[in-house]
Amino acid sequence: MARLTKSIFITRKKLEQLQADLGRIKGTNTGLAEELRTEFATGTFHDNAPWEVLRDQQSGINGQIEEIGAIVANHTIIDDLDIDESVVGIGTIVTFKNMPEGTFETFTILGPYDSEPCGGIISHMAPLIQPLMGKRVGFEGTFQLKKMLIVDIKRWKEESK
Repeated sequence: MARLTKSIFITRKKLEQLQADLGRIKGTNTGLAEELRTEFATGTFHDNAPWEVLRDQQSGINGQIEEIGAIVANHTIIDDLDIDESVVGIGTIVTFKNMPEGTFETFTILGPYDSEPCGGIISHMAPLIQPLMGKRVGFEGTFQLKKMLIVDIKRWKEESK
């Protein structure tokens, strides 16, 4: 299994989804293993395209099992964190005011597996978020090439996603 040096931040909902995916993928892997055993029984491995395809598929599935298994084994549930709403951080919803235009944008900061950039959910690991981590309401800076002012920070809750 892949070793992670840091805990992966993930929402409870996403973790449950990954656990279900892991079960489904393991079931697929079992079926592939049976097909490989059947091909193996033929004893012809040289220039055996079906054998190679099955081995490649199983290798990809094993990689997925390893990756998801590592997340499931080494995670921190964002829903359970004690979130400091006074600073930008994981598990917060941040509202910015675009200074030149006067418009507002809101982003939710979660973990990398919950990230949906088109939906306004950004990973705490994203390079564009890193300079804003730990900043407070009133901080003015450049974000996505726009001059922005942090006007609100609140705690993320599952129902707000």
